[in-house]
Amino acid sequence: MHSPKDWTDKHIWSGQRNADCAIVRNGVAVEEPGYLTQRFAEEAIRFLEENQNHPFFLFVPFSAPHTPFQAPQYYYSRFPHIDDPVRRVYLAMIAALDDAVGAINQKVEELGLAQNTLVFFLSDNGGAEYTHATDNAPLNGGKITAFEGGLRVPFFLKWQGPLPSGTAYPHPVSSLDIFTTVCAAARIPLPGGRTYDGVDLLPYLLGHKPGKPHESLFWKGGSAWTILKNDWKFFFNEETGQTRLYNLADDPYEEANLAGQYPGKTSELKTAIDNWYAGMPKPLWPALVSFKHEDENGVFYFDN
Repeated sequence: MHSPKDWTDKHIWSGQRNADCAIVRNGVAVEEPGYLTQRFAEEAIRFLEENQNHPFFLFVPFSAPHTPFQAPQYYYSRFPHIDDPVRRVYLAMIAALDDAVGAINQKVEELGLAQNTLVFFLSDNGGAEYTHATDNAPLNGGKITAFEGGLRVPFFLKWQGPLPSGTAYPHPVSSLDIFTTVCAAARIPLPGGRTYDGVDLLPYLLGHKPGKPHESLFWKGGSAWTILKNDWKFFFNEETGQTRLYNLADDPYEEANLAGQYPGKTSELKTAIDNWYAGMPKPLWPALVSFKHEDENGVFYFDN
């Protein structure tokens, strides 16, 4: 389903399944006629069956509901009440993804592995509003931005037995925490000689450790920088000179830019960003996209 309003759509479709967009198995490009969401689930289930008697790591990077928007007819038919065909395909893709994740989870339980398997489910970013198929309201922004609509994503952990079911953890965590948490759960020491940004989440989730896993979280793309420290969130674009400051405790939807009212806090967070970046390696490649986000506070540019 082509979306004429989506500025990325023509580029996504132009590659088809060729060159860098080819489907690859063990380093060799293959023809794959099946619907990828279902095929990924089938391959994951096969892997579980083959490795059920051994320790394993399984990573299932579903592409849905990323563009290009495609879904089997029977999923599309689930949403006859949706008039917009682009959004209807998008919802069909999510339904297929939900079934695929459910099938993998069901297989873990059928094989009797649920009590010995730590499962993570998360998205890499918020909904891509520029596709005009979704939005993140009432949160501000979406994919490519560092507003809450771009950073807050579903993040679930399941480990039958050790982790209580149906509980919600209120403090910010990061996908960087996955590696550290998995190593701790498997009682594997972290490799030495490097610094880890990730934190073992299990003591926090189980209530054994007070406080927050992260005092600060940082993001950088090209000339755009972001820090979340406690309840304060600060944006800075070194190329345009734009700054924004929000207190998420009082303003979770990032409506009131406080940068002009709190110059001391702005300076403090800018210094924290500088200190953090001083210990980072230089980027290996430049940002490719300058993305314009516009809201009631004006325009802010993010790089990706």
